[in-house]
Amino acid sequence: MTWRFWQHQKNTEPLSILDAETSFSTIFPQTPSLSTARYQARMMEDQRSRTQSLAMLQCVLALLMPTVLHLSDVDAWSVMLCPLILAAVFGLCAWQLVQVQGKFMLLMIALNVGVVPVLVFIWLRLVNYSPLGMVMPFILQLMVLLLLPLKSRELAWATLFCFGLAVLSILLSTHRVLDQLAAILGLAIAAVLLSLVAQRLAHQLFRLGAIRQHVRKNSEKMAERAEKMRRLALADGLTGLANRLNLMNKLQRLLADPARAHHSVLYLIDLDFFKTVNDQYGHAAGDAVLIECGQRFKSVVRRGDLVCRLGGDEFVIVVHELEGAIQAQGVARKILQKLAEPLLFQGQPMPLGGSIGVALWHQGVTTADSWLSEADDAMYQAKSNGRNQFYLSKIPA
Repeated sequence: MTWRFWQHQKNTEPLSILDAETSFSTIFPQTPSLSTARYQARMMEDQRSRTQSLAMLQCVLALLMPTVLHLSDVDAWSVMLCPLILAAVFGLCAWQLVQVQGKFMLLMIALNVGVVPVLVFIWLRLVNYSPLGMVMPFILQLMVLLLLPLKSRELAWATLFCFGLAVLSILLSTHRVLDQLAAILGLAIAAVLLSLVAQRLAHQLFRLGAIRQHVRKNSEKMAERAEKMRRLALADGLTGLANRLNLMNKLQRLLADPARAHHSVLYLIDLDFFKTVNDQYGHAAGDAVLIECGQRFKSVVRRGDLVCRLGGDEFVIVVHELEGAIQAQGVARKILQKLAEPLLFQGQPMPLGGSIGVALWHQGVTTADSWLSEADDAMYQAKSNGRNQFYLSKIPA
């Protein structure tokens, strides 16, 4: 029969006794799931790096602001308080980024869009220096807004808010109207240039988003393909049951735990009259019989037990948590009862039965092959005794 043919051919099939899941993961080492996790981790690290760089940039800009104002004939030492406060705030944000990663970007947006422009406006009104000197802090603030992950409408409102505060600060200054107009013109030019840069950045972000979407879809397709390949590697294509590789893997794992193997029983079932079904009714009827038998075997055992199609018309069932030969024989009778139920194909009753070899574990069983061999010998004894019955293999003394 099929099992004996495999026994003869096992030296030419190097994968026959390998761990199925191990061999599969060696050839396809969980590429989709790992690549997806790595991609997500890389994206999070990239976002973390960008936001941390933004905080450090603002810290540096705040520290440079007094120098810029000093070049505008303003005493730098008299205007250090606000820049130092801003530098301390953004330095703290950059340092605390790891601890508050989830809320960091919301904090940065709130500071840049609301708090910082208002502080700059109040600060400029207190020092009241030249209109051209008032433009520089707001231009720096508008540049920072480009680095925030704001949508187009949100960016426009934030820019308009900062621009309005800058114009109001210039108009409230006590300098000449000509100086005020020059400062407003310079601010307007800067705003226009920054808007063009914002459009370019938005276009780049759109393309980057499209690329990320494409990568995500490809990753999902790879995950689905890998799962399909896994099913093909470990399942029988016709019945959907575990295949021979899967069986050998499970048996090897079971034998590694003698305490559990001691309460496990292996059933090798060879369908009687299957050749008659194929010859008289065709291979479609034979396939239907195999599928139906697989479902019947699954209905007999529990969720944790294993039902496998070994090949051809042979099936293997591994049942756990059985106490001795009496319970093992009870399961065998249930299997025969299931096989005795009528099976129709296109209105025709199919001849169906099974010879079952029952092999209990004992200390002499050290490999999956030896366990299956004992069940195979018992199955042939059942056939010799008249078929459609089971035979319990003898445990060596």
